Amino acid sequence: MSDKLEENTEKKKSKKAIIISLVIILLLLVVIVGGYFGYKYINKNKTTGTTWGDTYYAYLEEAIENKHLAEAEKYGLQVDMQNTNIQFCELEENANPVMVMSYSKDNKEYANAYHITDDEKVINVEYKEPSKVEFLYNIELKQYIWYIHIEKGNEDLYKPLNTVITEINTNKNENNLETEETKTANLKSDITIPKNSETEVKTPTGETITLTKYDETFIIPEIEQNKKIDINLNNISKNELKKAVTQTVKEYKKNEEIITDNVKTEVEEKVTALETKKKSIETAKAEIKAEEERIAAEKAAEEAKKGLKVGNITVKYGKYKDPEFGTIFVLNPDGTCIYDGKNYTYKVERHDFSQDINPHYETGIVFYQPNGQVYFAFYPHNSTTLYSCGVESLNYIGD
Repeated sequence: MSDKLEENTEKKKSKKAIIISLVIILLLLVVIVGGYFGYKYINKNKTTGTTWGDTYYAYLEEAIENKHLAEAEKYGLQVDMQNTNIQFCELEENANPVMVMSYSKDNKEYANAYHITDDEKVINVEYKEPSKVEFLYNIELKQYIWYIHIEKGNEDLYKPLNTVITEINTNKNENNLETEETKTANLKSDITIPKNSETEVKTPTGETITLTKYDETFIIPEIEQNKKIDINLNNISKNELKKAVTQTVKEYKKNEEIITDNVKTEVEEKVTALETKKKSIETAKAEIKAEEERIAAEKAAEEAKKGLKVGNITVKYGKYKDPEFGTIFVLNPDGTCIYDGKNYTYKVERHDFSQDINPHYETGIVFYQPNGQVYFAFYPHNSTTLYSCGVESLNYIGD
């Protein structure tokens, strides 16, 4: 009886141990599974959705921690920045999107560009002059390009953002600037457009056609811009920054997504309209030139009726006759003349009409032979009488 009681007691202890072991195992499973999903949840909330987004977020997070320090300038941040927003842009030959920070200061617009290097560092391309980043269609290259646009004095300067990034990378590699994260960009513009580069043509009908150098160079595509986040870097929490960057990364679109078929069609239509406008300007210029030539011809004809201006005297065109010898001289308005039956060309110029060693220069009508040598010359006594060396005279006898 005693042995049986002891046996039952041992069985109860054994069952209890098994139950306790099962409970411990279950608790361990709960902890492990919970830890696994907790780890996934934490890491899910830790990322912005992309590696490059995380890199930019970490950079901005570090930047806002230093926003009140002098060190903040190396991030391109300034205490007096206003209306600040950030967007991401795709560039060719760049593995990751470029982050563009636009802001206003002293009622002027500025832009910084940020990109991730091969060693996963962020470099800031900062412009000290008023600037902005624009997505434009280059008509000559037939390409959609992100440009840095700087308004400088009487010029607008444009440089592909991709070229700027490449130059910064090149300088960094050549100079081995491993610790330098901020570069101030010196703009070497690929395209310079004077502000007053307007061509204005008025057609003979009174229509005014205007075309600027900018119109001939760029077209602004009507695209859906990548989402921009408005951030107040002087008053933003890390959580707010994280949400903003994550949302912007989520809504980021590559260029091929931005440049839709509708965008391409609209750009093509604008290019066609531009070509039509340029042709209209050329046609108008040709019409204006033709009109000017017509007016000049009419004026020349009117002047021809009056005669040839020789010094202060206007000599009549037409036939002249030597009263003594009967020689005929014909003065034509086209620069030719006939003297004694032979053809010559003539010029109005100074000529020595002296008959002795003492020079006697007068402005006269000088005949030239086909070989270019001077043949003869007359100078006017009045509008209907010509003299030569004070001996021979020709009198006007009519047309």
